[in-house]
Amino acid sequence: EDNECFIFHRCTPTDCDVINTLADELRTKRQVNVSDDHIALISEWDTFYGRALPVTFERKVSGMALNQLADGKHPQNIFIYHYLRGIDGKLPGTSAGEGAKTEEKKSQTDEKKQSSLAREMPEGLNQADYLRRLARELADRNEEFRRKGKREIKAVGVLGSDVYDKLLVMEALRDALPNAIFFTNQLDARLAHPDEWRWTRNLLVGSPFGLTLREEYQDVPPFRESDQTAFYTATLLATGHPARADFLKSRDVLRPVRLYEIGRKGAFDLTPRSTNEKTLQPDNFDMEQWWNPWRRKLTLAIGLFAMGAIAWSIFAILGHANASKDMKRYWSERAERSLVRVLGSSWGMFVILGVCSVVLVWAISCHDASGGEPYSWNDGISIWPTETLRLLAALLSLFYLWTISRALYRSERKVESDFALPKCADSPEKLAPPRAELPEKSWWRRLIAPVTVRHWKCYKDNTIDAARLWTYYCESGTQRARWLRIGPLIICFIGAASCLLLLLGAPAVPARGDWARNWDLVFLGLAILASVTVTFYVADVMLLCRRFIHYLMKDVTTWPPEAVTNLRGRWSRSEGATVAAEGEIPPNDLLREYLDIDFIARATEFVGRLIFYPFILISLLIISRLGVFDHWTWPVALLIIVAFNAGYAAFSVVYLRRTAERARQRSLKRLHDMLISYTAMGEGDGKEAKTIREATTLIQNEDRGAFAAISQQPLAAALLLPSGSAGIWALLQFFPRLFSG
Repeated sequence: EDNECFIFHRCTPTDCDVINTLADELRTKRQVNVSDDHIALISEWDTFYGRALPVTFERKVSGMALNQLADGKHPQNIFIYHYLRGIDGKLPGTSAGEGAKTEEKKSQTDEKKQSSLAREMPEGLNQADYLRRLARELADRNEEFRRKGKREIKAVGVLGSDVYDKLLVMEALRDALPNAIFFTNQLDARLAHPDEWRWTRNLLVGSPFGLTLREEYQDVPPFRESDQTAFYTATLLATGHPARADFLKSRDVLRPVRLYEIGRKGAFDLTPRSTNEKTLQPDNFDMEQWWNPWRRKLTLAIGLFAMGAIAWSIFAILGHANASKDMKRYWSERAERSLVRVLGSSWGMFVILGVCSVVLVWAISCHDASGGEPYSWNDGISIWPTETLRLLAALLSLFYLWTISRALYRSERKVESDFALPKCADSPEKLAPPRAELPEKSWWRRLIAPVTVRHWKCYKDNTIDAARLWTYYCESGTQRARWLRIGPLIICFIGAASCLLLLLGAPAVPARGDWARNWDLVFLGLAILASVTVTFYVADVMLLCRRFIHYLMKDVTTWPPEAVTNLRGRWSRSEGATVAAEGEIPPNDLLREYLDIDFIARATEFVGRLIFYPFILISLLIISRLGVFDHWTWPVALLIIVAFNAGYAAFSVVYLRRTAERARQRSLKRLHDMLISYTAMGEGDGKEAKTIREATTLIQNEDRGAFAAISQQPLAAALLLPSGSAGIWALLQFFPRLFSG
């Protein structure tokens, strides 16, 4: 009689395979040196399975023998912590009646509404207080490593069988170690639930199975956890499914081990494509490129149709049937002007440069698309949207610098025309009065002479000569002098910011692979350099304007006779009015005071609007670190750098406005003194006194440029840009919850 026996087959990849997959991902894609970087492992203590997983990981990364690990010898860079199952006071597998389950859910809901202090009282079966103490210990140890110049804790493994315990552990540790990479074993749908996103976002999950098999092997909806998929697979193979024959020939039909990263839309599959056509595992569609040849042809067709529609509209609908040469020349010139308007428009260039940034970054991401950082805008696991916005900020900075220079040139020429000032457009150095002769050995003074703005010798006959002051202003406002002033400041700022990041800790980069990480460094450097350069450039323009106003305040200003004539013509009912002689109305002293205020209003009206440019770039950098793109954090050092950048730009505007207000008060005081002198002579009701009162009212009501109310200042609107970015960030964090089940 034949002896019948059972033959047992393992129908799932081993836990060793899962650990190997996680360790390889950390080492090759996440820039974690598993031999030297500090790694914390937290696992169950009261199960053999939970105690064996950390040992398996240690053996994989260190190569130590199993008997050494069993004797308590561990790698120095790995710290192991344990917890008892049922952290929330409830063990897995306990059964209860329907009524008891309802009461349990109600009690859990009420418990969540209580304060964290009440939930973590060190008493009873609830062990949440252990996790908080563990979080503090890891945070203190991490800070100790940072102070000693050692490597921080780069990765945290939460290994075990109870998903509820894992979630509680990650909830306690995620904020304590914001820069660490968290990983775990066994995929569970609860890990991707919207209520758990705060601590499970970007969690790496190694699992023998996903939630589904290939379509031909599974005709039921996806399971809740990978263990259910494993049970289903074993049942198929045990009941004589056609895949049984392939399974008995080779265990490779169970491979590869699945690798996931938790994103905003669920578990994003990072598993490499299998070369075995008979595998039970499903194909990985998440890492496939969206831009395939078919979509490329469709996009080309859309572009051709769009160009055809534009050409038909221009040449047929809006054209002329019998266009002459003059008509063709007219349309050609009009097209050129339209192109210039588009290229000179901030919104037009924003769109054009935005499209260029998207295309360029997408092309870069295609280099390592199959095994590197995935390209996605809404999964929450890709750095490429952030890099796109950083590149856009860098390109916009070049456009803004060109726009500011061109607009500043036009504004200065308009001021020269309105106030009859010297024409400094061609060579302001030739028009500027010679500076004081410097000693032969004073090489430092000769070096900084073109950039200094402190010693402008603009006095003439004991008054401030507006023409001479303007030439000094134009000389200091040349591109050469401006870049010589702000260049060292930019270098010092970037150097100090780099040291601050090293001192307080640089933000972690959630990139996958060296290709994406290197490009992140490039785009981050370009974006920071662009933002800082525009900020210092705009601030220099404002502070130079403020210096001009400061000199106007020093004493009585002598304006060119043409400027006084122009103002008298504006205030006179007769045409061709000339400069008034002594005693004529309005007095020349009054005209000079009003010219000071009129010049300040016109000059600062343009300069004040420049504050938008640095704040637009700062807002782009804030939006680029939105959590909707990837797990970006905001360490203290980064907050200080952004705050200083924005604060310096805001300071230049506030300082300019303060100086302008002081100039207004000085002019009002002089007019009041003039009015008092007329009143003392008994002419308080005369024409001169009435004219002074009207001029005083005009100056008091001046609301152009720096004299505008705080609520109407461009700075007020510019400050709303970063705060609006923060509001967008909060909205995008909450928005997916509105549609979650």
